[in-house]
Amino acid sequence: MKASLAQLQDLGATGCVVLGDRDYYSRFCFKANAGLELPGVPQEYFQALSFSSDLLVGTVLYHESFDATE
Repeated sequence: MKASLAQLQDLGATGCVVLGDRDYYSRFCFKANAGLELPGVPQEYFQALSFSSDLLVGTVLYHESFDATE
């Protein structure tokens, strides 16, 4: 996880979002962020990590391929 986050920073990403267990991802400094939302997902399972002092704000949409059911 740490290597993946470092690679995102090297690529110029401003932050990262995850959907999953809050206890697991909090180990890597992810936190629920009231300024971000993933429609239809409870806030406590959607977490973000900013790579700067700026807060991440907005609505997150995953690529349509994540909607595939088959």
